[in-house]
Amino acid sequence: MAVQRVVFTEGEDQRILEAASILSQKQGLDITIVGDAAKISDCAQQHQIGIDRCRLIDPSNDHRKPHYAARLQSIRRLNKLSLAERFITKPLFFAAMMVAEHDADLVVAGATCATKKVIEAAALCIGYDNDQDFASSFFILEIPNRTEPIIVADCAVNIEPTAQQLALIACDTARSASAFVAEPRVAMLSFSTQGSATHPAVSKVQEATALAKQLNPALRIDGEMQVDTALSERVAAQKWVGESAVAGRANVLIFPDLNSGNIGYKLIQQMTQARAIGPILQGFRRPVADLSRGASIEEIIEVTQVALRLQQ
Repeated sequence: MAVQRVVFTEGEDQRILEAASILSQKQGLDITIVGDAAKISDCAQQHQIGIDRCRLIDPSNDHRKPHYAARLQSIRRLNKLSLAERFITKPLFFAAMMVAEHDADLVVAGATCATKKVIEAAALCIGYDNDQDFASSFFILEIPNRTEPIIVADCAVNIEPTAQQLALIACDTARSASAFVAEPRVAMLSFSTQGSATHPAVSKVQEATALAKQLNPALRIDGEMQVDTALSERVAAQKWVGESAVAGRANVLIFPDLNSGNIGYKLIQQMTQARAIGPILQGFRRPVADLSRGASIEEIIEVTQVALRLQQ
């Protein structure tokens, strides 16, 4: 099996260098750090971090800069080559082009920049894998005393997704979840179960569920349903009418909006001492990992490992 190649973009951050060092020395990954090589080396020396096995690339003078700029101008139909060159001299965009051109398997960023910036670079350089130009994210929740993780989405990117976007989130998350659970069972969450309440927010989830079933007829998905119906077989037996492969047995939870998703996963994390790994971006042609700006060294390593599993 080929050595997996990871590119980081924030090499002046101590956490990134520590994670890169561990991933290269202890886990045998091929690590590239894009940025000002002198500043990266100074930071590593200051904190006594061994990055001898990491490759440092300065996008302003790397030999691939002309090729990447020309490719970016071509695929995005930019009017001027100079505009593409300005993008490529930025570490985040250069790293994304490395992944787009198969010079790396995964770009990891976000320790010092907003998720929006990571998505912008990925969208411009790598491109979306759907016709709606749409990306989303998921978290893996490892909950004590559960035999398999819970996958939750979207908890980091889309504030108020439409029904069509919610259907894409469901399908993309189910596909991602298949790397971590034997059989994804997707619950489309709401404050209503099978029409127990009437509201436009309920109708949106109902429409999204129907659209997701059209997009992937083989997908095990049901909704709309309340979260207790999704997770508790006892509650599902009381509330759910008819047969369901999901009710009471869900391992993938799709929240209707970012408010509920972000609050929901953090509640689970805080109340159960669950490990939350993510956010992991999805919807791009090639793998992209976004980091929380408060991510620890261990979390950076975990997010990298999870994103690489999606590559396999």
